[in-house]
Amino acid sequence: MFDEPQIKGKDREFRTALAQASGDMSPLDLGLATMDWILHLAISPKKRMQLIQNFLSKVQHLSTSTVESLFKRNAVILRLSVVGIIDTVRMISFSNQWN
Repeated sequence: MFDEPQIKGKDREFRTALAQASGDMSPLDLGLATMDWILHLAISPKKRMQLIQNFLSKVQHLSTSTVESLFKRNAVILRLSVVGIIDTVRMISFSNQWN
């Protein structure tokens, strides 16, 4: 069995890991921000189309770069494509303005 100091220590470790994983935002704040994002996106068809077009463009670029890097053995192009997609996902995830 755990005694009181061990329980408090484990709770503190868990909260520390949770804060680090969530960028020091509470899980409730993250959930509310996600719901806000989903609701705004649900009522913004033009923004959805822009995001889809942007995503497809980046997938096309990644595919082209992947094939080129396989034949040219140039991994820099592939890495830049992946970074571009990751940056787009981050922008979508953390933006709250969809108008």
